[in-house]
Amino acid sequence: RKEMQMKLFEGNMGRLNYFGQSIALVVVCLILYVVAGGIIFIGMADSQSANAGLFSKDMGLGALAIAVIFVTTTVYALAISAKRLRDIGHSPWWCLALMVPYVGLAAWLYLCLRPGQQVRIVST
Repeated sequence: RKEMQMKLFEGNMGRLNYFGQSIALVVVCLILYVVAGGIIFIGMADSQSANAGLFSKDMGLGALAIAVIFVTTTVYALAISAKRLRDIGHSPWWCLALMVPYVGLAAWLYLCLRPGQQVRIVST
């Protein structure tokens, strides 16, 4: 398990690949959040009173689904950002800047637009 975790954050990623995976992640998040919201809505609609819906089985399932989606997608977003930062020669710890409101959008644009480092291969 630790090997998988370490592999998730290792390597480099080009800007086109990073952009594509970022957009795909946003689309997948939106779809999953709509499904989880639908589960919560169904839980509220099935309840007899407004207060009973807060503690229904569907509400708890929907809230759990939202929490799992959030944690999973956040870890994946940090992983691809760390790879991209490594590709442009910065410390992967800078990916935490993506979590700061407004700064995150500027950091994401920077990661999408900045060319990677040129790697010179010397054969011996």
